[in-house]
This record gives sequence, C-alpha cells and structure tokens, in this order.
Amino acid sequence: MFFKNVEPAQIADAGAQLQHVINFRESLIASKAIFFKEFESVDAWERMLRSCLNQHLLGIARAPSGAPEGPSERASQPTKSISTDANSPDAPAAGHQIAALAHSLAPAFAAGDLGRIGAALDDSDEATFLAVRSVLLSAALVSATGSSATPLPTHELNTLFRYRERLQAADEELQVLFKTIMADDFDVKPGWYWFRDIDGREAVAHLILIVLFRNDTEAQTRSFEILRLEKVPLFTMVPDHVLERTLREIPPDLRDAAWAYLVDMAQPDDLNKLLKWSHGTWLESRLQWLQAWMETGRDLDAFLPKIPDPQLIPEPMKQSIRGCISQMSDASLQALRSMFLSDLTEAAETELLGRGAVLGDAWNTHVRRRHGAITSALLGIGGDSEARETDEERYERLSRENTDSFTNPPDWYALDGPTIYQLLVERGNIAKEVARADLSNRFQRVRDESRQQRTKEALDAELVERHLKELAKYDEFITRMFTAATLTALAKEPATADVVIARPFLKDDLAHAAALRIVSSKGTALDVNDLIEIARTNYGAERKVALEGVQRLAADRLDTAKTLLALEGWEMHRAALSLVPSLSDQDALPLLQELLSHESANVRIVAVGQLRARRDDVQLVDLLRKYTDFGTYFYNVVTWLDRLIYAPRPILKYYETELKSRLEALDR
Repeated sequence: MFFKNVEPAQIADAGAQLQHVINFRESLIASKAIFFKEFESVDAWERMLRSCLNQHLLGIARAPSGAPEGPSERASQPTKSISTDANSPDAPAAGHQIAALAHSLAPAFAAGDLGRIGAALDDSDEATFLAVRSVLLSAALVSATGSSATPLPTHELNTLFRYRERLQAADEELQVLFKTIMADDFDVKPGWYWFRDIDGREAVAHLILIVLFRNDTEAQTRSFEILRLEKVPLFTMVPDHVLERTLREIPPDLRDAAWAYLVDMAQPDDLNKLLKWSHGTWLESRLQWLQAWMETGRDLDAFLPKIPDPQLIPEPMKQSIRGCISQMSDASLQALRSMFLSDLTEAAETELLGRGAVLGDAWNTHVRRRHGAITSALLGIGGDSEARETDEERYERLSRENTDSFTNPPDWYALDGPTIYQLLVERGNIAKEVARADLSNRFQRVRDESRQQRTKEALDAELVERHLKELAKYDEFITRMFTAATLTALAKEPATADVVIARPFLKDDLAHAAALRIVSSKGTALDVNDLIEIARTNYGAERKVALEGVQRLAADRLDTAKTLLALEGWEMHRAALSLVPSLSDQDALPLLQELLSHESANVRIVAVGQLRARRDDVQLVDLLRKYTDFGTYFYNVVTWLDRLIYAPRPILKYYETELKSRLEALDR
C-alpha cells in the first residue's frame, strides 16, 4: 500500500473522507500484515511505481520458457551466482546475510561506538566485507525509495568484488549493481560475476528497463548500443505509449545513441509511428533523413550520392564507411568528399586519387610542404624564401620530364643535379651498381665529368678554372645532397647490398631518413640496438620506421620486447607488444601476466587482450583470482577480466567488440 503524506493541519481538521483514510492506514499499521510506504508528491509516487513495475517485469523475464536448449557455451564456474528471484532458494540466503549484517551492527546501536564492531569481529577481512556490504545495502535502500539513484562508489565496489563469492544479494541490491556496472565509463567497476548465470533473455530485459526507465546517461547509452548490436526490436517488445514517451523525452546527451539505434533498426512500420510521435521533438527534423536511408534499402552507394546531412550520420555508419571505402562507387566517394567529415573525406580523396581521378586544387592543401632553404642559400639562389621551390616540388617538376632531357651524369653544380641523379637511378638509366660505386667514391666520377664538361664548353678556360675553385668550397655539401638523393632512390626497392652502404649515414642530417628505410628493411639482428636508439632519440616518421625495423629484424623477440617496454612512450610499448604474439606460451604468459601490473593503462589492456587469445575462461578465472590476491592491483584489469569471463552473452558480445576496437586503435 502507498499513502501520500498529509499536512498536519489537514489531519487536525480532517473531514469525513480523510478520516476514513487515516483510520484505514492506522488499521494496516496495527495489523502488521501488509507492507506500506509513504510518498510526498506525485513525482515521488511515479518513481516508486516505476521501481515496482521494473521488478515485476524482471520477474516475468525470469519465468521459465521451456526446456534448456543445451549446455552453456561458457566455461563452468566453481560456484553458482545469486538469483534475483524472490522465490529462489538463494533469496532466504540473501535475507539471512542482511539480517546477520544488521545483527553485527548491534554493538554500535547500543553504545554509539563503531569501533566496537571491529573489536567484536576480531577479523580485519570480516570487518572489510561488513563495511562494503553495508555500502551496497545502503545504496539499494536509497534506490528503492525512488528519491535518487545511488551507484556504488568505485573503491567500495572493487573491494566488494574481492569478496565476490561471499556476497548474497537481494533483488534491489542486484539492480544497483547491474546499473552501476552498465554506467561504468572508465573500465573500473567489475561485477558481472554476480550475473554470470542469467540468460540472454533476462539480460535483454535488464537493458530494456534501463533504456526506458533509468536516468543514468552512461548506462542508457551503453544499453542502446548493446540492443542495437543484438538487433533487439524495441518497437515490437515495448508498448507504443511507453516507447513514444521514452523517445520524445530523451535528453540531448542520449540522442546520439538513440539515433544510432533507429538508423540501424527502424522498419517502415516503425517510421510511420515515429512520424506520429515526433511533432515538436528532437526527432522531427531527422525523420526525412531516416526515410531516405530506409528507401535505399540501407545501401550506402544509393544513399550517399543524395548528399545527406553529414551531421546526422551516426558513428556506427561512419565505421561501416571506413570499412568498405575501397568498394564504394566514385559517386559515393565524391559525395563524402563534399561533406568534410575529417578522416572520411581524406580517405575518400585518397581512394579517388588511387583510381586516377582529378580532384582539383583542393587536394593540394593535403600535400606537406617542406622548403629547401639550405640548398638554395648555399648554391646562391636568392629571392623571397616563400617563393623558392621546395624539394618535393622540384622532384614533382623533374619527374614529368623525359629522360632524354637530362644530362647523364647530371651537372655537379646545378641545383637540379641531385634530383636528376635520383630520377636516373629510379628509371634505370644509372645502374644501381654504378650508383653504389659512386656513393663509395663520393661521386668523384660525377664531379670530374662536370668539371671536364664546363671546361670544354668555356671560352675562357682561366675564368672557368677560377670559378670552379670558388665552387669547390661547396663540394662537401653537394656530396651530401647527392648521397641523400641516391639513398632515396635505392630505398624504394632496397637490396641487402645497400645496407652496408647505408649504415654510415644513419646519423647524417640529410641522408638519415633514406638510410634508415634501407637498414630497417634489409638489415640484420645486429642493427636492432641501433634502431632502438634511433627510435628513442627521434620522433615522427623516423621513430616509426626504426620501430618497424626492430619488429622485422629482432631475433630474440622476448629480450627485445623487454628492452622496449623499459623505455618511455606508447610507441615503444606498442612495438614491444607486437612482438609478443609470436612468442611461445612459455615465454609470453609470464611476461603478459607481469604486464597486468604495468604503469601504462594501454599496456595493461593489450596484455588482457593477448591473454584472452591464449587462455580459456577456466584459466582466466584462476588468473583473476591470483591477480586480486596481490597486495595492489589495477581496477581496469579486474574489470576487463570480469567482463570477458562472466558477462552474459549479449553483453559479452558488446565488450568483445569494444575491446577489439580499442586494440585496433592502439595499434594504429
């Protein structure tokens, strides 16, 4: 029974009807036969009623639906989880535990001294369990009033999880746990252990209730996402008036998740309902977009050329586009290009260029410009530095010319000389064997032929000789320019023979990038330490190429992984972790288990992912138990292991997808 509180003044001057109500309430209190609650306002009554309805719906969801279909695909666990059914054998156990909890508080009730509780227990573990068990009960009691939502705090939940096999939870407590876990946006709240035996149907029922009746954005967002992935048809499972109210009143920070669900799941009949419900709501301006999407049969190549509003493309659709961009039509790619969707626009342009499309001047904004100011200054090219030709522009210009227009070998003193030499090597007009010999001889052949040609063509031999002596002071720099150009040409298709030539130039300011590509590609295990040092002391492209070489050339992959892990920076750690899948279990498992306590959260999450690939659920259960027995441990490791071992099947699929996505993002 529920009674609305009445003002004292009204009670003092109660009319006949109100007096009947007061007498009725007092008779119920005196009989002690019926549970009753009081409420202050209509809003409070609504919250209490919704809570009761939620529990009723969950009871329906748990009702037996027929004979078991067969053994669970999940590994069997050592103990059975707590059922939330009030009629189950576990319900009295939950009641007994709560009663024992209340009894243990009696010393404090009598004396007002909390210290007496610990003294009476004389067991620190028992006191800790009692403390966090009390927090769960308190949160459930507050939640049951409907006055506020009280998720379990992070530290207390993790402490309670250490005693997970001892907990016997009441229905309201399990509801608090479920919502708390679903609202976890930082991977620090475990607890699926307590729901490991619920089936997919009951898990979906929980998710639907969160979507419809809860007020926690994170939990609702994640529930929408799981329902979308599981293709749960809310329009056929939820009464129209309930779903209408939910969709109309969705707050702004939940609309992206609801919209992504509708884009994937709404059917033509559902669209008709939405058109009736949406007037004056956030949905009204979006339904024409949704209708166009449905009319194309959810075909991207039919939909994108219509140039839909890019702001309404949900993230799951963007992911689909990223995954199939190489199979999309030119019209779709051109449409994406016009939408300015950051990486999707760039990916579309790259694909179009690969197909030979002409994109116009806009594409030039994506070209990295690097000025050759040193070259121009040393060789006496004047003018505004902004107007000078960059190295890339020079290469692009000369690459369009016929080989017949080049002098072979090129003029040693010409600004275009190193680039022409590079092109001649790339085109095969200068054999690679000759190029290697020129490198070894510091291009003496090219220098001599250029001097002879200038002397031969000169009218005043003495003047030319003086001029060549003046230019001789630039010979060292010009040699370095030709060296860099030659190594760049060789690096396009490096051979083992090029490694010996390239190694001395790994620290040369002009040639090191090309030398690094050669050594990283065709070097040996002896180069690994040098490449690690280059990676440690450089950034950007050089570090990336060096680490790729380390991954390719390392012979002792375990030792190399440990060396990289000891260095700072995620790029180093990522390269180290990429070596682990090739190790045997004997080498990999101890390392991965050690990395569960690494200071980097990224390292820990990759270690969890790799352990999941090598261990079954039973082995992971043992790993989780040992890990939580450590003096200190990381909450995100416990949370991810709990998710992967115990989450109910529909929710497990979501976590597996999320983990895969995170690992792929970390690998980029």
